[in-house]
Amino acid sequence: MASRKLIARPPITASTFSRLDPNRFNKIHLYENLSSINSNTIQNNWKYELTILDRDISPSQSNNNSSILPCAVFLVPAGRESEYVFRTKNGLRNVAESANCVRLIAVSFNRNQIYINQEFVQQELERSVQLIAQRAEFWKRSADDGSNFQIPFLAVDGIGKRNVIAEGDTTTTGAFVVEEVKDPNAENDENCFVRRLYFLNNPNVIQSESFVIKDGIMEKFQKQRLAFDYHKHLSSGMIGLGFCDRKSDNSVGTQTNALVIGVGGGGLINFLNQVLPKTKIFALELDGNVVQIARAHFGFDDSVETIEVVLGDGLNICSTLEADISCPEGKISFPASSFDSIAIDVDSKDTSCGMSCPPISFVDISYLKQLKRLLSGNGVLAINVSARDPAMLTLVKKNVFEVFASVFVSANTSYEEDEDTKSDDLNVVIFAKKTEDYNLPSDTGEIEKMINLFCDMNDVDENSLKTQLEECLVGIKEIKKEDMESSVTEEEVTKKTKAVKKNSKKKGSSKKKRGNKK
Repeated sequence: MASRKLIARPPITASTFSRLDPNRFNKIHLYENLSSINSNTIQNNWKYELTILDRDISPSQSNNNSSILPCAVFLVPAGRESEYVFRTKNGLRNVAESANCVRLIAVSFNRNQIYINQEFVQQELERSVQLIAQRAEFWKRSADDGSNFQIPFLAVDGIGKRNVIAEGDTTTTGAFVVEEVKDPNAENDENCFVRRLYFLNNPNVIQSESFVIKDGIMEKFQKQRLAFDYHKHLSSGMIGLGFCDRKSDNSVGTQTNALVIGVGGGGLINFLNQVLPKTKIFALELDGNVVQIARAHFGFDDSVETIEVVLGDGLNICSTLEADISCPEGKISFPASSFDSIAIDVDSKDTSCGMSCPPISFVDISYLKQLKRLLSGNGVLAINVSARDPAMLTLVKKNVFEVFASVFVSANTSYEEDEDTKSDDLNVVIFAKKTEDYNLPSDTGEIEKMINLFCDMNDVDENSLKTQLEECLVGIKEIKKEDMESSVTEEEVTKKTKAVKKNSKKKGSSKKKRGNKK
């Protein structure tokens, strides 16, 4: 079959790829026809996404290694294109190193397109990759005249297999799809899968993820295994700063209450319910459709006594039983001081402010005061913060300091891993406590002792979980107002706050907009 001429956007020009560029991280989309490019539908209509990356290798450095390839194509397995290793610059750099090539062309497949097999894909891509490869003119060694130049196509699982479990629509976030792929970390077990939820207005972001083992028609979800790094840090901080922090050893296992704002696929709530069996978890979610997805496809079981779903707006909560507090009609009321921990895991419907989690209203001082009233005296607040703009992270810290006596921050959960792309959000978890007299254990021995006590009291014997808790707790640091390091001034933070509020008024209620969950 002759190579098909696909339409590239942006167009592939020789001058763009004639030279080696160690900073290169280009993306090109290939379409079958012009009508698909001009379509205004919510779906992405491209057939292939090409990500081109150059390694910093000069011919003189490589003359002693004749096995180095000038250029190679790597086929990202369908359904795995959102994984860190295939999405980020650092991840693909590792792929290029494994392939031992100078220029890597990573090919991703669109969930809305049909692909016959790997041979057909290679035939369709041949013309485009030849243009990008430029017969290795960008990288000629003294012993290489380019006459034998060929472009290898590499793959770990052919073109992969994307299994669609469910598709539908939600009230607040629009169209969604639930997909499943083989668990890449369970190579020797054919029954292990990774199940993922995507909202199609942001189709490259994994909204929720769970691990499932299949035996025929039976499905068993691995509820003690968290998929997202920020969930690991968030839950570890809740446990270390909250549930482990008791006045006596005997109180560690007593009945407590936790509030989680934002259900998603239910993975965080499933995990907390497993490791905190004596804790009553209230799960607050705006969209009932999201809860249904979690129940049907992610093993979320709120029929147990220790999980209670409350449908409503997380911003619409109110503490009661205090003389100076009135709870307006329509508010979701909880008794004051009723929660030993509160977790905010909510996406923003407006990411133009530079923060995708949480919405700016969730870190407003008046709202934080409500949360403080809902916390017990020894309680802990945990907020997942994903901010592309450093000024927004500074704003969150500033507002939390205005309300709470002690503030902590987790280790970075994404940005440091791929800091040179500058495209990923700075993802951290901010923790806050009402009291000033808490000293976070800094000695690993003390932390290990605390975790062992917690696990013994809650019948947790998973060694990998203990290791996870210890690693995350070691990364949590207390921060002070005077020690806050930021590249922005107080004036810039104030300007950003005003701009965000003005923009929010223009766009209207967040309930009517569609967004994505980080």
